[in-house]
Amino acid sequence: MFINASVYIIGMEKIFVAGPPVSGELFYGRKEVLESIKFGNNYALLGIRRVGKTSIILELTKKLKKQGITPVVVSLFEVSPLNIENFLKRYTLAVTRAYLQDASLVKKIEGFFSGQKEGLISFLKNVKVSVSLQEIVELWFEYGENKPKDYTQAIEKTILYPEKLAKESNKKIVVFLDEFQEIKNLGILNALRENMQKTTRVNYVISGSAVGLLAQIVGSRKSPFYGFFLQKQIRGLSEESAEKLLSRTKKKRITIEPSVVQKVFQKTRC
Repeated sequence: MFINASVYIIGMEKIFVAGPPVSGELFYGRKEVLESIKFGNNYALLGIRRVGKTSIILELTKKLKKQGITPVVVSLFEVSPLNIENFLKRYTLAVTRAYLQDASLVKKIEGFFSGQKEGLISFLKNVKVSVSLQEIVELWFEYGENKPKDYTQAIEKTILYPEKLAKESNKKIVVFLDEFQEIKNLGILNALRENMQKTTRVNYVISGSAVGLLAQIVGSRKSPFYGFFLQKQIRGLSEESAEKLLSRTKKKRITIEPSVVQKVFQKTRC
């Protein structure tokens, strides 16, 4: 048996993973949560770190794709340094990647956001691409040239960008914003709510490990997002589910004593 900090392998078979997000056969014990999320609503997933929120998001994106709905995933922890411009650019790129089928065009747009501006506007005008895509690229070209301090227009156009794409393609989109509580540091909650509520073809799933802060953002009457999301508390596995998960080791004739399972359950609360 090979064990490291995150992956538990017996022979050549992964039994379970602790730490990184999991999917497929390694995803376990969240059927009730997945079935309770009905698209057409907005949801907030609240749970402490490493309880499985990102794994749930990955499973939900698979479910959406099977239904013909486009998932877009943005993690606030991956926006560095975290500021309004970087967040909006990350959002724009995530939406663009989710929709574009042309890998070479995606590469050109990624290059544009990295500072390679020459020729992209004229290129977009000479190929058949979404009007919404042209508009968003032109917006960021202008911001790159002028560096305005007011991001009101950029916030509006960025948040409404997936809505316009959805209308053009006659599809629906679900935007996942992981570690959403980090947005509070940018001071744009009011502007986000104002524009997110304008969308009719886009729904939102936010998640966060700073449970108290995220609960305040979605549950406080003073918050602009009060009543906007249905809250889902993501907790550890039940003791019964944990025992079933650990029973996978029996496939390789390795038995974990019940007393050990009990101690692990007591210390970790699953």
